Amino acid sequence: MDPLDSAINDYLQYCAHERKYSRHTIKAYRLDLQGFSKCLARMGVVKDPHLLTKKLLRDYARSRASTKPRTIRRNVACVKSFLRFLHAEGRISTNLAQDWHSGVKLGRPLPRTISSPVVKSIFMTVYRPPETRKRRELARLSRNQALIELLFCGGLRVTEVADLLVTSVDLGDDVIRVTGKGSRERIIPIVSAPLRNALKRWLKIRERHHADGPFLFTNRVGKRLSDQSIRLIVKQTAAASGTGNITPHMFRHTLATQLLEQGVDLRHIQRLLGHSSITTTTIYAQVSDRSQRESLLVRHPRRLITSVG
Repeated sequence: MDPLDSAINDYLQYCAHERKYSRHTIKAYRLDLQGFSKCLARMGVVKDPHLLTKKLLRDYARSRASTKPRTIRRNVACVKSFLRFLHAEGRISTNLAQDWHSGVKLGRPLPRTISSPVVKSIFMTVYRPPETRKRRELARLSRNQALIELLFCGGLRVTEVADLLVTSVDLGDDVIRVTGKGSRERIIPIVSAPLRNALKRWLKIRERHHADGPFLFTNRVGKRLSDQSIRLIVKQTAAASGTGNITPHMFRHTLATQLLEQGVDLRHIQRLLGHSSITTTTIYAQVSDRSQRESLLVRHPRRLITSVG
């Protein structure tokens, strides 16, 4: 194995065991750094950390010119983190990450939200009486109801939902304990009766069919419901309701935006979503401002006074 590839493996181990990054983050870092290594090989560079220079890094960034700007930013950020690790470990003498920028400027996109009529339509679809009374179908429907309720009422990320344990749900105290990014635990209060009822029904059915497994949401053979399966359930439910392409993360964005519009303090929303910095949460204030403007354009009372001005 080349010295650079060996160093990359060491860095990924560090991220997994010391920094406690999620498996998804590790996977993304691995792909980015493997791409960096392959790019150096195509440039005919001996893959040794000691031979890295700022010129090589700039050449690498330029080689990504045909890629989407956001991807370039992510690639460069990953390589810079890797270089800082090498410098801290004494494997390179100079911090090459310092003063190296991707040169790509991005505007911060606003979160995609779901309109209230569409949310209502999705809930009406998932609670639609089944066409069959087969136990497997009833169990699947009950699971999906609890899943959709939790995505919207709790604002959880897909990975957080997939990793929930049965023991994470405490219906006695009406709380759900969630382990989020950076292994930070937060408490989601159960304040919605439909969510509480959906969880209660699913836990009862799950106890009969898959009592041995630790995970809250399971597939038909009792295994952990994967992230991809959750996305598919949301996509299929949205399609059945006649709406467009809906992703699980859009429920999270919608919840945060609507809470802000209802006057909920930004710090409460920060705690609910598990943001380490309130700066991340302020993006929803921009969405709320846009919603306010659109609403005023249509409903402002001055529009009714047409005789003067």
